[in-house]
Amino acid sequence: TFNQQLIEMFEQFGVSRWDNDYFTISKVDAYTKDVFNSKKLKNDDVNLYNKYVKQTKVKPSIRVKLK
Repeated sequence: TFNQQLIEMFEQFGVSRWDNDYFTISKVDAYTKDVFNSKKLKNDDVNLYNKYVKQTKVKPSIRVKLK
């Protein structure tokens, strides 16, 4: 995809941002976040919330802002 090509190009040239008078394109790095597994909670107990928090990796992305 076009986004994947931009990510690869940004990584190849070692840049994370492209800024000019018209737009800004930023590469957002992959990261890990905590998500809530509500299905397990529904089958168990509300007090067990912390037991069901899990981490999920988020893929890198491209952010475009027009000026």
